[in-house]
Amino acid sequence: TLCLADLGGSEQVSKSILAPQAARLGAKEQTARLSEAIYINLGLLALKKCITALARADPHVPFGDSKLTQMLKPSLKGSGATGVLVTIRSEGEYARESSQALRFAEGCQKVKLSADAEALSAVTAAALRALDEEEAAIRAEMLSKETWVTTVSTRPMHAAS
Repeated sequence: TLCLADLGGSEQVSKSILAPQAARLGAKEQTARLSEAIYINLGLLALKKCITALARADPHVPFGDSKLTQMLKPSLKGSGATGVLVTIRSEGEYARESSQALRFAEGCQKVKLSADAEALSAVTAAALRALDEEEAAIRAEMLSKETWVTTVSTRPMHAAS
């Protein structure tokens, strides 16, 4: 099973409410936006707690703290391979968020999943065999379409003066 989750980034409440487009919103919409920012942050905090617990190999990992961590539990606790891609912005105004993202990535790097190495090796080997077969078929097709033309040209010999 392939699970992809775009977690975005932490929502700064001040940016969520004070953004230029937020000024045009009514009180009800601003309240909804604030509530959304709070829930995003709570979910990311719960995920950070789970990552920290997994990295420390704690006996209890608080997956039940949010819907996000409940949904990601099979990917984080299972016997699969999990990858995390963290992106940051280089502009100074995003230094705080970028620093937090990098610290989160460091925590993720410390997590050791209990993947069955033999099962992963078998899956990887099967995938590589399929790619090798596909490459061989493409190579054979290319060779069948290649045309080699050999021409022999001779230069006339000039007599020495």
